[in-house]
Formats: sequence, C-alpha cells, structure tokens
Amino acid sequence: MNHKLILAIGTIVFVYFLVTEFSIFYQPDKDKLSCMKNVSPWLYYDEALKEKVNSVPFFIINSEVVKGYARLEDFYRWLDNPIGTPRYDLYNSEIDISLGNKDASVWVIEFSTPECKYCKDFHKYNFKSIKEKYIDTGKVFWIIKPIPVFKTEKEYQKIKEIICSRDNIYETLEKVYQ
Repeated sequence: MNHKLILAIGTIVFVYFLVTEFSIFYQPDKDKLSCMKNVSPWLYYDEALKEKVNSVPFFIINSEVVKGYARLEDFYRWLDNPIGTPRYDLYNSEIDISLGNKDASVWVIEFSTPECKYCKDFHKYNFKSIKEKYIDTGKVFWIIKPIPVFKTEKEYQKIKEIICSRDNIYETLEKVYQ
C-alpha cells in the first residue's frame, strides 16, 4: 500500500477521534455553564453502587430491575404490567431530574451515561415513543440518574448538563444522547 494513503487514512482516523472523543468539541448550552461549574458528575454514583448498577442502561421499573438495552415492545409490556410498587425511596425532588406525573402508579428510575452506545440507542430509538405514550399521558414518572462510566471529560460535561437542565430536560436528553 502507498505510504501516503496510509498516512492520509491515519490522519482521518486521528481527526475523527479528536472530534468525537474530546470535550473541546462538545459545547454545552451557555445558560447552563454557571450551574455546571458547581455540580458534580458523581452526584448519583453512590446511589448506583447501592442499587448494584453494574451495567448501563439500567432501569428500575417500580420494583423490577431491567438491565441493558431492551426492545420497545418489552418496555411497553413492563410499563403496562409493572411488578411491585414505585421505589419512592430512590426519589429526591431537590436533586433528581424527572419527567412526568410523580403521582403515577409506575415509576422508572434510569441509570445511564450519555457516552454508552446502548444508552444512546435507547434514547434515540425508544425514549420518544415511551415519553409520548406513557410520560406525557401521566401514566409514568421517569427519573434520570446519569452516572459516569467511561470517566472522560466529555462524559462529565454531558452529565453535568443533564443535571443542570431541569427546565428543558427532554431537549437536553435528545442533545446529549445523540
């Protein structure tokens, strides 16, 4: 193979890596910057350890644990026929990020990270439908607890942006999980 071609391919791969992995290319919303300076991306980490979160995405649907990426049909089944009662002990209205009606009979607690492929796929392909069918109709209360898994600066920034986005959480989730 031609050395110039190998060098060109290597340069393209290097530039792609820089653009996709380094935080200097991820720009959080400017109105969240002051909040982001004062918040820790580790806010929910101890709670995740206590709940034995060992993979992401990790969901607690009332009392049932769902690990990993699941098909939309499976989520519909779990949300229509939940096991147990909501885990009220895992909700703190002062620090938790949530969507929906907290008086709903079904609660979902999501532990995930914006840098996980399966978490991104869940938000890209499933979350909008779940939001429209269950959250927006008041049937489900959804709590998001982002946790650092890859421990990169880009991941920390995205987690902080989620934590600082109480007023427009859905739009922020769409942005950071893309």
